[in-house]
Amino acid sequence: MGEFDPAKVREISLDSVHRVAGRSASDAKAELGLDWMQDLVWHITIVQEDEDPPLHPAAKSRIRRTIRDVLVNGGDKHYPFVRFLSRSDVTADLRARPL
Repeated sequence: MGEFDPAKVREISLDSVHRVAGRSASDAKAELGLDWMQDLVWHITIVQEDEDPPLHPAAKSRIRRTIRDVLVNGGDKHYPFVRFLSRSDVTADLRARPL
């Protein structure tokens, strides 16, 4: 199949949270970018609302593996780097970036 587009990777990410954790994430963002070896990879951010209980580390690991497996099975060989943030983390992260 080949490379997925960011909207499809976002959908895969949100679906993976639901399948693994049995609940929804409030949002996700997916972008192709470079890693430290200058290889093209997916940078994925999954956002939860502040009032949602944090995901257990084992669930985060399973979500990461699920995303990777769906990408690989679909023919997209770009490794997914996944981070989990709360809504307030996202706001702080955006304020910390220069305009």
